[in-house]
Amino acid sequence: MFQILVACSVAFVASAQICCVPKQWEGTQGNVLAINRPNAVAPMIVSTSYLMSYDATNQRIATIETTSSSNFTSTNGVILDYANGIQYTVQGPRCTKTTLGPFFESCIPADANKDADTYYGAFTPLNVTAYSYIKSGFQVYSTMTRDTCAPVQEVLYGEYDGVRYMQSLGYSNITPGIKDPLVFMPPAFCDNVPLIKANLPGMPVATL
Repeated sequence: MFQILVACSVAFVASAQICCVPKQWEGTQGNVLAINRPNAVAPMIVSTSYLMSYDATNQRIATIETTSSSNFTSTNGVILDYANGIQYTVQGPRCTKTTLGPFFESCIPADANKDADTYYGAFTPLNVTAYSYIKSGFQVYSTMTRDTCAPVQEVLYGEYDGVRYMQSLGYSNITPGIKDPLVFMPPAFCDNVPLIKANLPGMPVATL
């Protein structure tokens, strides 16, 4: 999973919250990230698309990721097994296992500002609520469905270690539940791969 900022970012919090995304769902997340380093001529733009399965009940997330920038395209499979503290990253016949931190549900924090109730569409509108808040020094704008708190879109921006980031995320084709639990099973060739202790960064990271 692309772990520069918040890949399914809707903030993960351990304290009080306004609402949390459904316990189990699947869908597509599109992500565009701009990275502006000091003295860079132009920001680096990276586009990522995920097929995502989110299971808070069993503390696990699975994604199939396609990442592209101006000079590369790659497809990876990632399984985040928080219950056992292991992330599996699969690239073709290669598997990498790294340690994970604790799992927190994806929620809108209690101190978020409610910016507006609005809707998308015309004849069968999708009712949504827009929120804004600060998370780890980053300004976050999140839009969630009003009835189920499913993610619709999100924008966040800020600076970390002298580098400026801006990220835009959109969610589509969301369905409730998990159609095939086998998406959370790593390939057999991952069994004997050594577990690497990850350097967990101090900035917002990919959470879904």
